[in-house]
Amino acid sequence: AEAGRGRTLDRVIRVARRNLGLILLCVILAPTAALAVSLLQTKEYTATSSLLFRDPGLDQKFTGTPFFQEGTDATRNAATNLRLVSLDTLAALTARKIDKPGFGRQDVSNAVKVAADGPSDVVTVTATDHDPRFAAGLANTYANQYILFRRDADRAKVREAQALVQRKLDAMSPEQLAGSEGQDLEDSARQLALLTALQTGNAELVQRA
Repeated sequence: AEAGRGRTLDRVIRVARRNLGLILLCVILAPTAALAVSLLQTKEYTATSSLLFRDPGLDQKFTGTPFFQEGTDATRNAATNLRLVSLDTLAALTARKIDKPGFGRQDVSNAVKVAADGPSDVVTVTATDHDPRFAAGLANTYANQYILFRRDADRAKVREAQALVQRKLDAMSPEQLAGSEGQDLEDSARQLALLTALQTGNAELVQRA
């Protein structure tokens, strides 16, 4: 058995010697080719910003009015927030804000990825581009556009309630305004005005890309 193994080893050595040039050529060419391909590829840079979703009951703490109520299912709430951040509307808003020739909504959608940061209230916005500065600016702009989009939507909802209260106040006589119903409506109008100012998008950019 030992003699057989020795003969096999001798054959392997002879074959290796005969093909030494080819073996060395492969050893040199393989990493060289890989390096060449790597150098010829266009570099891409990734930048990530982080959004933190705040307590939606903040309005109630200040005004005593639970105008915006969130569900009790934390998983569902997180999925809803993630879905909102991923809307095509935000890609369009971001493209307009970036204002780069030839860079539109679909380009933003292709370059930006939104993901939940584990079981938390944090969502990451990741942008990829050949320019590292542009990638960082794109991630931050997208995150900020979400905050503004959500803030404007929440404020619009409160303003609808304000308009309804104001119409009721305008329809009242001076005597009714001086009564308990008029006073209650005026209190509601003041609370809604405060609530409008408090709307900040229910999220904040806690880490810039």
